[in-house]
Amino acid sequence: MKYAVVTGGTSGMGLGVAKMLVSKGYYVFATYIGPDFTEHVANFKAIKTDQTNREEVYRFINYVKSKTDHLDCLHCNAGMSIRKSFTEYTDKDWDMMMEVTVNSHYIMCR
Repeated sequence: MKYAVVTGGTSGMGLGVAKMLVSKGYYVFATYIGPDFTEHVANFKAIKTDQTNREEVYRFINYVKSKTDHLDCLHCNAGMSIRKSFTEYTDKDWDMMMEVTVNSHYIMCR
């Protein structure tokens, strides 16, 4: 069995990538935030993970490690933006965006 992780994998492009990987024979672990994911997809496990929270990111990684001894694909899809002018971003806004779009993916790649 081939294994993949897709961050942000329960909607939009992330879900499309996850379904494509499943169709190619992968078992996919996906992170998501927001409403509970209720769609049934074979060979697919969605785990609610707040990627601004490193403890949750490590919990997700440990879950995947408990289910398989290898990973064949990592698709870092999760991202966020705050819809206001760049000059209006607070340090907290910036840190939250970087945690999701950079830091959590770096941790997963490591």
